[in-house]
Amino acid sequence: MKVCPQCQNTFENNVSFCPRDGQVLQDSHAEMVGKVLDGQYQIEQFIARGGMGDVYRARHILLGDRVVIKTLRSEMRQNAEWLRRFQREGQAARRFRHPNAVTVYDLRTADDGLIYMVMEYVEGRTLDKELKERGRFSPAEALTVLATVADVLDAAHATGVVHRDLKPENIMIGKPGEVHPGVKLLDLGIAKMVGMGDAHAGELTSLTTAGQVLGTPYYMSPEQWGEAPRDGGAEVDGRTDIYSLGLIAYELVTGQRPYNAATIPEMRRMHVTGDAPALQQLAPHVPEAFSRAITRAMAKDRNDRQATAGEFVSELRAALDHAASSPTVNHIEARATGDVSSAAPTLISPSVRETAGMPVEQRLTVGDSSSDFGASASSAGPSIVTAAAPAPVVHSSSSHSNRGGTGNMTVSPPTRRRVWPFVIGALIVGGLLLTGVGAAGLLWWSRHNTTPKVGRATAPTVRKDEPLKGANTPAEPAPSVTVSTANVEALRWWMTTFVDKKDDGKKVAGDPVPMRSGQQFKFHFQPRQSGHLYIIMTTEGNAPVTLLTSRPAKTESNQLVGGVDFDFPGGDDVIELDDQLGAEIFTVIFSPQPLAWPSVLTGEVEHVLTAAEQQELTEFRRRHEANKVELSVQNANSEQPLTIVRVPGDTNPPGHPFIFDIRIEHR
Repeated sequence: MKVCPQCQNTFENNVSFCPRDGQVLQDSHAEMVGKVLDGQYQIEQFIARGGMGDVYRARHILLGDRVVIKTLRSEMRQNAEWLRRFQREGQAARRFRHPNAVTVYDLRTADDGLIYMVMEYVEGRTLDKELKERGRFSPAEALTVLATVADVLDAAHATGVVHRDLKPENIMIGKPGEVHPGVKLLDLGIAKMVGMGDAHAGELTSLTTAGQVLGTPYYMSPEQWGEAPRDGGAEVDGRTDIYSLGLIAYELVTGQRPYNAATIPEMRRMHVTGDAPALQQLAPHVPEAFSRAITRAMAKDRNDRQATAGEFVSELRAALDHAASSPTVNHIEARATGDVSSAAPTLISPSVRETAGMPVEQRLTVGDSSSDFGASASSAGPSIVTAAAPAPVVHSSSSHSNRGGTGNMTVSPPTRRRVWPFVIGALIVGGLLLTGVGAAGLLWWSRHNTTPKVGRATAPTVRKDEPLKGANTPAEPAPSVTVSTANVEALRWWMTTFVDKKDDGKKVAGDPVPMRSGQQFKFHFQPRQSGHLYIIMTTEGNAPVTLLTSRPAKTESNQLVGGVDFDFPGGDDVIELDDQLGAEIFTVIFSPQPLAWPSVLTGEVEHVLTAAEQQELTEFRRRHEANKVELSVQNANSEQPLTIVRVPGDTNPPGHPFIFDIRIEHR
């Protein structure tokens, strides 16, 4: 049966167009679910639809194994070219075996003429979805993914297999429960096999016989677009995959593709002659040598690229090793001192969010897009995927904070409001437990009433007046603003405090705000113009810790709408003070545009700032001294108190951030 994608009516297989609206009919996946193929594979669930056909999750009836069934669309079964491509995918996958490449088990033709491939079932989600969730990867996180993919590519190239459609959608990350998620390369649907009896390899270089582009335009090399390299060779080789891998590396660390266009001709021009935005302008925290390696991989002529994917990864790794050994740039991968392990998993919400401030480009779909799905199980149902870089685990330390020693905490059952307590030994965010606020940090998930024992360590601190010593930061901007004596309102904030679980809350404001132990509260921010909010908390005797970044945990986004109340934590979550007296300082940064520096603003929340990262924050404050704020508490004793944040009028154009502190006196 076939189905109309517009009206959803079904028709017999011999009908090609919907008689009602003229749409091209598609194979109906509904009738496939429950079907048994060749008495062996029972279709359980539809996963996705690609350019060549549909992808299903299935079960081997006798063995019980889960597999992926990839079918060839009915209109392609009579086309010799598509049949060869489908066959080539299976042959290419069988030609070389690699633990990080999806395995093809079988290629069959059913009694009813259905042509299908049986493939390895991979749990997890694709790299493009992971990137949407995170916004961007750190260089070290990107290297972990790129190194695995490069290893697969080199193995494929050694056997004469060129992928030709490398993109984030063809890379799978992790599966539920993995502490160190694996990486799998999907889909060899348009792979080219050199020699070994592949009679049609020469016919399919960058174009099909019909002139259709092979590949995904965002990631296609100039030679795939038909541009002749200096060596004059007409055959696409492994260096085309290196080009695509370079584009992926660029996208991972900057959060955006190097080339975007609305039309195919414009996209071709960009790949062949255009220049991508300078990587270090978009990601100034990336080491220069790391950036150079990516730029080399993206070279227009393949003779200027690395010879192998492994060589590319070696250059990236050497850049990070050099940065780690240099005290001037070790903020990239610096860690707090103490006994640190990297075995703790970081949980990621199963929902996929669009990154705040990141435009969603219109996708260009050309040729076979079945590789968008491959053997992916990412659409099979909701799941929690352990796919982010592991958070450091602090077991013990000989250095302790001056605000008390190791303490215990009990996680209470859910109430009307979820509690986010500030405990100097532990920070709980709706069940997510971070030990050592202002310390090196431990992150894990607790769903039951527990009394975790908390080990504490003190992270390195930096004096506020200490200059930034050669860190890899953006160049000093030339003074371009004139400070005006007339301050203008930029934002207003207040807090809601709660006496007990039944309390509806009371508005408070002040500078500082007095509170008692056990007090529950949340922040409210209302800016005049839309922008992005970042929050870093510092407690006495401890290093700062991020609470709100461009990758938020307790709200959908850090993006604020002008004139609209933004509460933090969002929803039913609240913050609760522990019994350790002192001061909590919340450093608030508001920017009309998303910030890529300091680097912690794009990192994980509940991250403890290292000494180098504290230097970055100090330098950031220094650079924006001209935009000094004025805080004015209004109606402090009324039922509608608030604090107005004013900034110099001439230094508040779009793009200029401002910084202020909210201080809580914990009595």
